[in-house]
Amino acid sequence: GKLKKVVKAAEGGVLMIHDADTLREQALVALERGCGVGCGDLVDCSLPPQFDADELLASLCRQFESAGGAVEFPQPVCLVVTGKRGELAKLLQEHPAIGGAIFVKLDFLDYSPAEIAKILRKLVEAANYQLSRELTEERLEKLVRRRLATASAGTAAKNVRLAKTILEEAINRQTDRVYTKETLSLAELSTLMEADFTDKAKDEDEAAGAALSRLD
Repeated sequence: GKLKKVVKAAEGGVLMIHDADTLREQALVALERGCGVGCGDLVDCSLPPQFDADELLASLCRQFESAGGAVEFPQPVCLVVTGKRGELAKLLQEHPAIGGAIFVKLDFLDYSPAEIAKILRKLVEAANYQLSRELTEERLEKLVRRRLATASAGTAAKNVRLAKTILEEAINRQTDRVYTKETLSLAELSTLMEADFTDKAKDEDEAAGAALSRLD
């Protein structure tokens, strides 16, 4: 099918499975939105919204088992799999054909809050938004640090994922904010303010929980 064509097209090059550990989540989102999912940045392999993540991975395993054979080097395709450390390790254990095709593993240090803030600023520009003047580098970094401090260690998004999540949430809040105004300029419609990066309800809940814990 389509996956076989994709693997064939990647021969002599690189096939990247980006955020492989979130394929199941991507499948659910795609199903809700009715859109496809791309399984690589270097090869266009957009999949239909009804695709099954486990079926995709199993099919990919079969492709590599049939393509590899007894030939160890050179392999026809350079496979790059990215994802969060723990979740990705579990995924590769569940699909040994893919795990066995990987002979080099690279661990990268997490970005610092300052670096995430810079990435966030670039994502804002790429999405055709702009930050208000109040959101200096220092204030934006402070928002990132606050988000990192309140996130749960095991499941929280990190690095670029965190920057994307922060931006998506900010745009959603900005949409709700501007919706209440009758007349807006183009600049106002495309400007994100500091308040858009703050979940007031969540902050109030956390403050209430902290107060109650002190009473105990």
